[in-house]
Amino acid sequence: MAGDKLTTFAMCPPVAPFEMVQNAPFRTIASPSRLRLPFLRSLSPSLPSADPAASADFLRGRILSFQAAVSAIEHCRKPVIAAIHGACVGGGVDLAAACDIRCCSDDAFFEVKEVDLALAADLGSLQRLPHIIGYGNAVNISLTGRRVSAVEAKAMGLISTVFSSPVALEVGVDRLAKGLIFIKKEPPGPSQSLHRPLAIPVI
Repeated sequence: MAGDKLTTFAMCPPVAPFEMVQNAPFRTIASPSRLRLPFLRSLSPSLPSADPAASADFLRGRILSFQAAVSAIEHCRKPVIAAIHGACVGGGVDLAAACDIRCCSDDAFFEVKEVDLALAADLGSLQRLPHIIGYGNAVNISLTGRRVSAVEAKAMGLISTVFSSPVALEVGVDRLAKGLIFIKKEPPGPSQSLHRPLAIPVI
């Protein structure tokens, strides 16, 4: 949300959602300046050198860039809502975990798939999931790489609301987002003072 407006990012395969060229979009949303969307590129770079050290350094730089892009969502000063349908695998889980509120349709499923590829989920899932679904659940799905249904994800606390279809999901999340914007604000009454008097000890 930027001011009193909603900003929607649609991320669909085969685009790699976490490669946002820069992590500017969510930072821009939090500022009064005009939002400019960067291009989303597919994740298919060629390494700049055959030298192992140079290639490793290049890969490290790209990983740090991806981590910063995902963390920008978490650091955004505006509420970020994830609306998920279908497969949410690998980087999708990283992105969802960085959001403030997560909703999905009943056809959604979640997989921390990196373990099957002998990789570490190094974009934030391993750090964020324990705080969202508990340490035991996070270890379970991270080490097994098993598929978690929408119903189970809600039971774990990963998902706030499960909708009956992608259309219902879109309508419901739109309503939720507008509700966050148009919360009626009334000045506090005499009994609703924002500042409580300090407790002064009687001597």
